[in-house]
Amino acid sequence: MWSPLLLLALSAAPVPAVETLSAALVEVSGPRGRGPGVVVGADGQVLTSVRFVGLDEASVLARGEAHGGDVLAADARLGIAVVKAGGGPWVAAAARQRDECRKGERLVAITRSGEGATATQVGAVLRLGTEARPFLHTDLRAPPGTPLFDARGRLVAVLVDGRGRALPVSAVRRWLSRGAGAP
Repeated sequence: MWSPLLLLALSAAPVPAVETLSAALVEVSGPRGRGPGVVVGADGQVLTSVRFVGLDEASVLARGEAHGGDVLAADARLGIAVVKAGGGPWVAAAARQRDECRKGERLVAITRSGEGATATQVGAVLRLGTEARPFLHTDLRAPPGTPLFDARGRLVAVLVDGRGRALPVSAVRRWLSRGAGAP
C-alpha cells in the first residue's frame, strides 16, 4: 500500500508534505565542497556528509541565508558530520524512533538547493547493514548528505555516497552516544 507521502512525492503538483519536510533541508559548504544536509536539532545541529566540512567549520545555507557553523563531530569512516549552525530559528526533521529499516521498505530522498528548488526521489532499501557495517544499501542515487525519509515523513537515514549507501539515524545515535569527538 502506498502511503500519502510517497504518493505526493511521485506527483508533479506542489507537494505540501514535501514542502513541510523541506523546511529542515539545508546546504552545507566548506573548503571541500557543497552539498545537502538536514537539520536534526532545534538549536541548529545539521547532519551532513563529511565530504563538505572543514576541520572545524562549515557554512550552512538555509532559506537563502548563509550561517556560519562549527563542526561538532565528524567521522570519515561513517561518512558523516554534525555541524552546529548559528542563527535560526531552525526547523528540525522528526526522526524515526524505531531503530531498524526493513528490506524493501520505500524511502523518499529529498534535497533542496540553496535557491529553494526541491527534488524528490522514491526508492527502496535493497540490503540492510550489520553491527560492524551499519550502512543500508538503497537504489537511490543522490548526493552524499541527502536525507532519506520513511512513508510517514520521519528521517530514517542520510546518504553517505552517490551510490545509494546510507547511514541509518540509529547508527548516528549510537555514534554520538559513544562520545563522537570533533574531527
